[in-house]
Amino acid sequence: MQSKSKLGDESLFLAIVGDSIRNRIVEFFIEGRELDYPIKFVAEELKINRSTLYKVITELSENAILTFSRKIGSSTFYRLNIRNQKVMSLIDIFDKAINKALEEQMVLCEEKCPEIMVESEPSKPIAQTKYSHFYISLMHGYENKPLTKQPIELMPEIELA
Repeated sequence: MQSKSKLGDESLFLAIVGDSIRNRIVEFFIEGRELDYPIKFVAEELKINRSTLYKVITELSENAILTFSRKIGSSTFYRLNIRNQKVMSLIDIFDKAINKALEEQMVLCEEKCPEIMVESEPSKPIAQTKYSHFYISLMHGYENKPLTKQPIELMPEIELA
């Protein structure tokens, strides 16, 4: 789930804000900002000791970066607090870093194979255009596969008759 850059194992976001356990956890929740996660899952994904994770999540909750979402059995779920202005600033940094990396990748792809490149809509960041499949494939390590002119249908259109 981590977004890797060409800096090696460090993500674009962590290259900007600094690599720490706290920032790795924040990045994890930013990447999945629409979802809530149990502590056990976060610990497994980030390969962090659960007791350390509990301490950091408690701190992040006290600072309103994360909020308690729900409890199922013994699992406690947390989510990113998108109502917090600090969180919105971090999301903005994350999105700008991803968009910059996408633009650089598109330039490289355009140089290598201009006949198959598509252009994004200039008024929107790349990750928010109909070509966001490029963002998805870059985030998941598929950037070496050729691009097509047809965007992937993420949500099919529904006809109301």
